Amino acid sequence: MMKTVARSYAFGPFVLNLQRMALQRDGVDLGLRPKAFDVLRHLVERAGTLVTKDELIAASWPNVIVSDDALTQCVRDIRKVIGGDYIRTVARRGYLFAGDVSTLDPIKSRRERRSTGVAAPFMVALLVAFAIVLGAGALRSREPAAPTSPSVAVLPFDDMGGDPELAYFGRGVSEDIITMLARVPNLTVVARNSSFQFEGQLVDIRRIGENLGATHVLQGSVRKDSDRLRIVAQLTDARTGKNVWAERFDGTGGDARALQDEITQKIVAALAGTAGTIALLQYRDAWGKDSANLQEYDYAQRVLARIAQGTPEALELTDAMLREGLARYPNSSLLKAQAAGSIIWRFARGWSDSDDPWNEIRKAGELAREARADPTASPMMRMNVHIVMAYVNMVEQRFDQAVAEAQAAIALAPYDGRLIYYLAEIPVVAGRPSLALAWIERARALYPPDDPRQQELSSMEAYALLHAEGPIAALEVLDSIRSSDDVVLRTTYLLRTYALVLLGRLDEAKAEIRKLRDHDPTWSLATHRKRFFYTDTSGPDSQIEALAAAGLP
Repeated sequence: MMKTVARSYAFGPFVLNLQRMALQRDGVDLGLRPKAFDVLRHLVERAGTLVTKDELIAASWPNVIVSDDALTQCVRDIRKVIGGDYIRTVARRGYLFAGDVSTLDPIKSRRERRSTGVAAPFMVALLVAFAIVLGAGALRSREPAAPTSPSVAVLPFDDMGGDPELAYFGRGVSEDIITMLARVPNLTVVARNSSFQFEGQLVDIRRIGENLGATHVLQGSVRKDSDRLRIVAQLTDARTGKNVWAERFDGTGGDARALQDEITQKIVAALAGTAGTIALLQYRDAWGKDSANLQEYDYAQRVLARIAQGTPEALELTDAMLREGLARYPNSSLLKAQAAGSIIWRFARGWSDSDDPWNEIRKAGELAREARADPTASPMMRMNVHIVMAYVNMVEQRFDQAVAEAQAAIALAPYDGRLIYYLAEIPVVAGRPSLALAWIERARALYPPDDPRQQELSSMEAYALLHAEGPIAALEVLDSIRSSDDVVLRTTYLLRTYALVLLGRLDEAKAEIRKLRDHDPTWSLATHRKRFFYTDTSGPDSQIEALAAAGLP
């Protein structure tokens, strides 16, 4: 009996190779994940026909209960590879493959290969020789599949306390984490009903990731003894089965629910945000790729990785990356938003050397508005645009709009404490320091007391208190700061100088200026004017007058 040979399908420049179980273009595998491949195969085989979501889920996840989220993620992955024109969404019903599909005969293909078999070795040798001479540039020039944003499946946390009446704790922690992570931009979270089906089962993490369409799986345990709560969490790469992060969180108190809330917020803060574990893993993945094969999303991740390093030297390198990325993808809203953010970041950190800061800010605003016009913008891109427009509106003294944009950015990333820290400057400049203090308090709850980021928050708190309650309240906070961070130190010296001058303690203020100049000999009145060009520097109580009185050259 002859064995049935799987057929392959062609549409546009793509081939759905059923023998290799791969989506290809010009003979190159595009790296589509297995479940996404199954979904695409079913749609292609039913081309021109509406396929319901239930049918797609039953065909792609046989005998497994999953929600629409897993299917939606697969369709999103497919569209990133082949573009958005082939698969049409039929609202509340399903999907339709709209491309022209032709069937490839694998037997004929093998005959064609045999007919050219004699010349093949010589052609291969010739191609290899050319590849060596040309540095294989032509062979590397094809673009692979665009990488996708990470997706996380959260399993029910195991209850290690041994009390059946407290078994709800493990589920409660997992449900809270799912709810919180679902609000993190650029991160897909598998629905509770899908991930909880694996409760109590010893299943390979790689199989869970494949079944749920997740790149990472979060699992852990909960132990509650009297008024003490301990939660251990670990994140596993579902593609390799390797643990990439693990942490223990402890809390004490009589209110069990408050303890649970406190610790789950810390878990989410450790995973999410621009400096979170998941983001850092993405940065590492992006930097591990050959520069000839970078995609739009990779460029964005590389820029974020440089920004996350927090040094002016790293930020300088983002310009070259953005120029290269925009040269390849000139209409990329994502990279335009990143370029705008890079400009704003320089001003926020005091690293801009532009002689025309107003023009730079206007340029950032133009780029952000172009990005905002993209109807397909991701939550991460929308967040970046809100951040940029918050600063643009602040500089242009449209303070209500600036605060509204900052609030919109925080709403998209409510567990990113560092984002809150940087945006807290805006309500202070807008004359609403009490709002900034509320934001800072919210960010503090996301980090352990000994986390270095608490020092950053203290410097911003002092800035807000200076405007809300006066110099004495600000000095109390400034005296508690112990940090080696360049920006935190400089901010502390400047704020202490200003507060001491307002209190008439001029000798102490001069001592602070000497410390500032020892730390950063380049900082001067001119530097200060350039950094804070958007604030009022006139009048006897202005920072410029205070710093000049204290001896800043």
